[in-house]
Amino acid sequence: MAQEASSGSPFADVLKETLALSKQVQASQNADPAEGEQVVERADGLIKVTASANGEIRIALNPLAMRIGSEQLAEELSGAVNESLAALNEARLAAQNLDLDAINQQVEALQEQASAQLNNFMDGILRAHQAAGETGPDKTKE
Repeated sequence: MAQEASSGSPFADVLKETLALSKQVQASQNADPAEGEQVVERADGLIKVTASANGEIRIALNPLAMRIGSEQLAEELSGAVNESLAALNEARLAAQNLDLDAINQQVEALQEQASAQLNNFMDGILRAHQAAGETGPDKTKE
């Protein structure tokens, strides 16, 4: 992850990067990862079911599908709807998992960087306190 030059402290830069990642996560959650539709055909193409990302189901029946027995027609329709919904869910999960893996790696890198910077900051404070103790007000009066 490249660091950009900025006028802020290194810790402030890490916080800015973390905020940017947070916004990226929010945007990916708000975006529809499976834009488009999942289409399933059954019964040799006589039944066509389309599941859209907004949860809408559309069914198209070829007139020849009416020659299929009612039980078999219901079974084919059910199967087509279930397949299209399953395909839509798989597409959503695949898109979310890829994004989350990359974001998790970035957050881990930021955590390591922030931890190192915080340790450096705390070491600086400790050294300043030690130096102040060596040349503090009590020592200068003697």
